[in-house]
Amino acid sequence: MFIPESYLLLTTYYLLLTPRYSLIIFMDAEEMLKQQLKEEGDLIAINLLNELGNRAIEMGLIVGHGYHGGKYEILRKGEIITLTPQEAQTYLQNLIAEPE
Repeated sequence: MFIPESYLLLTTYYLLLTPRYSLIIFMDAEEMLKQQLKEEGDLIAINLLNELGNRAIEMGLIVGHGYHGGKYEILRKGEIITLTPQEAQTYLQNLIAEPE
């Protein structure tokens, strides 16, 4: 295996400075697995939030939902509720669980 002129290990990220001075950053196998698991967890959370929002629409509790500007918006009876995805999940779960 050829290692370019400069090689520096920073925790689990490797920085390589090639002979033409371009910087290449890559992760070791453990860090790549952690990143992949995080992305899969994020995808599961997005899917759950989408399912909760759709369920709330079916129940007539809200009229719309979705991401906007890094936040999650819930449209309910003439008002826009802007929350973090985690807050939106809790809000929708509580809304769906409320007795009519």
